[in-house]
Amino acid sequence: MTRTELENQTPAAARLRTSWALAAAGSLLLAAGPLLGVVDGAEPAYTSWPLLALLALLPPVVAGVLLMRGRPFVAAGLIAAVGVFAFGRLLSDLQIVVDAMAVARPELFRPSTLIAVTPAAGAWSLIAGYVLVIAGGVLAAGRAGMPADESEPAGLVALHVITAAWATVGLPGQAVHCRRTRSSSTAGRGTCRCSG
Repeated sequence: MTRTELENQTPAAARLRTSWALAAAGSLLLAAGPLLGVVDGAEPAYTSWPLLALLALLPPVVAGVLLMRGRPFVAAGLIAAVGVFAFGRLLSDLQIVVDAMAVARPELFRPSTLIAVTPAAGAWSLIAGYVLVIAGGVLAAGRAGMPADESEPAGLVALHVITAAWATVGLPGQAVHCRRTRSSSTAGRGTCRCSG
């Protein structure tokens, strides 16, 4: 039995494979969300689902390749960082469920009337996907406790997690709140006053 085969049978390696599976399943849900439609009564402003699907699926694909090539610490760092970013994105997309008309997300939907839109299956798919990716990230962050070999220092996961957490701090604060008001100058059409 080789050293790599022996390392792949440890509980930490099994936990890393589980975290990858959770992140991959969550990414599939994230890719499906825009295709299903996040709200009833509004379409996306432009065709964005191919790019959104690519951005959702790319991290678990790269992490899977890294795992197969024997780079578990880099794969764990990638999954953990994506999990941290997913937390910020979850907070941002929960606004769609709470008050969809206050959210400016043209890649997901653009209301064409002032009638309030309601969350659809795609919004719930996004939320479930974020929860799975976060769970995978938490499991991957625990991979930092595994013994390091010569090629990958144990602090590598912590560096990625700290960097991602720092970048995520500002994400929920960047939500744009948009209120639709009627004015006589727009002849009955709603105008949008945005504040950041």
